[in-house]
Amino acid sequence: MEKKRESEGKPLLKIFILCVLVWSFLGFIVYFLPPSLTLLILGHMLLFLGTTLASLLLLNYRRALLIGITITLFFLMRYLHISHPLNVLMLLTIAITLEIFFTRE
Repeated sequence: MEKKRESEGKPLLKIFILCVLVWSFLGFIVYFLPPSLTLLILGHMLLFLGTTLASLLLLNYRRALLIGITITLFFLMRYLHISHPLNVLMLLTIAITLEIFFTRE
């Protein structure tokens, strides 16, 4: 019989801890630092990383990446003041279509 590796159940805990750290750092940036272009770019990168890590807890890498990209694009569209409901519907439609496309191998 093979011995179970001790770290088999650990990646989920590591992902959760990393997710909490990323969201805490993003909250710190939003609350304490004045807005600037570099913080905007860093904030969107942290938002992408945070949503991808939070979605990665579903244990599906493709779906986590798709959710992270969709949410980040939504907030980028809100920043650019183009968050019309039809644009949001288009973004969701594209995300669902890509999910169905990649699911049907």
